[in-house]
Amino acid sequence: MGAKVEWGPYSIKITGPKAFGQPLKAIDHDCLDIPDAAMTIAACALFAEGTTTIRNVYSWRVKASWARA
Repeated sequence: MGAKVEWGPYSIKITGPKAFGQPLKAIDHDCLDIPDAAMTIAACALFAEGTTTIRNVYSWRVKASWARA
């Protein structure tokens, strides 16, 4: 999406591309290995230029099925 990511020993710092005069860019992402990231991507996609596609989040439908019982 164009953000700068800095990894520290106890933190992650993310600076959006607007700080560098660039727009947030849409992405096409497969969330099969990390479906929880889809919610964050969806929130960021609201501010991105273009159409973001989030794939393979079908596991959401069974993720909290125990909570419905």
